[in-house]
Amino acid sequence: MKLLKIKVPSRFKMLAKDFEINFMTKTRINKDAPNNDLIELEEDFYYPIETVFIGKNSSGKTTSLSLVCAVLGFLDTGRIRNDFTWEGETFELETIFYTNGIIYKYKGSFAKDDNNNGEFLIIKNESLEKTTMKDSYKKDLSNAAFFKEHGFAPNVGMDTSNVVRFALSNAEFNGSTDAIGYSADWFGVYYNILGESTFNALLHLFDDSIESIVPFEENGKANGYIFRRVGGNNPLTVPSRYFRDYLSAGTLRGINLYGLSILAFKKGGTIVVDEIEKSFNRNLIENLIIMFNDKTINKNNASIVYSTHYSELLDTNNRCDNINVLHRVSNEITLKNVHADYDCRTDMLKSGQFNQNVFDTLINYDRLIELKETLRK
Repeated sequence: MKLLKIKVPSRFKMLAKDFEINFMTKTRINKDAPNNDLIELEEDFYYPIETVFIGKNSSGKTTSLSLVCAVLGFLDTGRIRNDFTWEGETFELETIFYTNGIIYKYKGSFAKDDNNNGEFLIIKNESLEKTTMKDSYKKDLSNAAFFKEHGFAPNVGMDTSNVVRFALSNAEFNGSTDAIGYSADWFGVYYNILGESTFNALLHLFDDSIESIVPFEENGKANGYIFRRVGGNNPLTVPSRYFRDYLSAGTLRGINLYGLSILAFKKGGTIVVDEIEKSFNRNLIENLIIMFNDKTINKNNASIVYSTHYSELLDTNNRCDNINVLHRVSNEITLKNVHADYDCRTDMLKSGQFNQNVFDTLINYDRLIELKETLRK
């Protein structure tokens, strides 16, 4: 399953009315080129492996990615968590997604339950339509003819939509590093699914002073890890709640980022990462992107959605239609696409144009000078 579009018709948090994220390719595809940075969903219907969000601090990157995570989670489970919206806020959603040869358009309206403080939002209304791909749709779905999905039963008044029957693929994995943070809770999952050798290769990439980490269970429940350093005499048995004290923040986040990505390589799906460069040097991130673009590793069409302040990451592939620029003016967040909304020079590196402030994403130097003058006084 791949998201093609997300639209929020009503004002949501600080997003502008009718805020839209378009994941589809927007430029011509040279079919004679390798196109390693694209997924071919159908013949001549391509999808970008990477979708990137850039912008100043407080421009809306985290809000936008939280929206993407909420929609992916909704299509996986049929639910949206209660804490996703502000108090008294109604959330309206339109999303178009592709799965198993069908394009679906879902519309729904959600709100908190007035009668109790349930864990998930209540569905006020919802509908599902579908169509199949045509040549005229491959760059633009605005004129696509959708028809009612008669097998879909709206679940109005409940907290779980039946849309999951049409969207969920049991073989797929969608995940967000922010949902895990700097914990070791998923290490046992990585170890069991990836196997000991792959997990240890992942571990050694981030900390080669550790020989091995092996999860253990008590009474059928994961309870901690057996931890051994290189050259250490005896392994340590460390309960899960204390394990983060034995690893650096970069190692914890790195194993989670690479671990989730490897699960996506194995099962397909989408990984969402806010501030992908946080706790890492640039080389580690560039090589992760290279692995996503390597079809001998990424065999199941995994994709990655991320935000970054590293302008050099924009140069890791030749595309610019997968780069979205966020701006916040007063209390309204808007989105522009580098290909569709900027005169992006193809003879210059995108990082060079970023650093020349073509996308209006650099620090406000007037504010910086003001701070310096205040400090001098």
